[in-house]
Amino acid sequence: MKASDLPLPLAQTIRGYVTAIEILLVAGMAGMVILATLQVFFRYIVGASLSWSEEALRYLMIWIAFLGIGLAYSRGEMIGMKLLTNSLPHRISMIMGLIGRLMILAMMITIAWFGWEFAWKTRESAATALPVSMFWIHIAVATGAALTVLHVIASFVATTLGIEEQHTPLAEVVQ
Repeated sequence: MKASDLPLPLAQTIRGYVTAIEILLVAGMAGMVILATLQVFFRYIVGASLSWSEEALRYLMIWIAFLGIGLAYSRGEMIGMKLLTNSLPHRISMIMGLIGRLMILAMMITIAWFGWEFAWKTRESAATALPVSMFWIHIAVATGAALTVLHVIASFVATTLGIEEQHTPLAEVVQ
């Protein structure tokens, strides 16, 4: 099964999702570059630092990391130790991969749950230098974990259906 074998609405939805995340990631990185450049300019040329730029950079970096983790997982860009599983027979290696995915799924669901709880508890707090509720900063954890859950489920289903990991429809679309 290839990405082209997916029903058109599903393939379009996946492509739209990937495009939206990539646009957000690129915009976030561009925003970080612009903010860092402005901070350097104001600090060393103008002689007056921007009081909010470091905090904004930190929060942008948090959102970029958590939005990008699901795409990185689907593209195989996460650190993995495959020495043991690659030396095992294919069936055992596949079973270990499925068990690993279930463990990742359980962990991401736990992180999403507690990330939401933490973000909700901090909704009344404001950031130090920015007029933003800490909810919008902390919800990045739950959002990233929830998006990663979608990627892990897609990988799990593809592996269960016998589609090779490198050739899953999601991985093809995400490439």
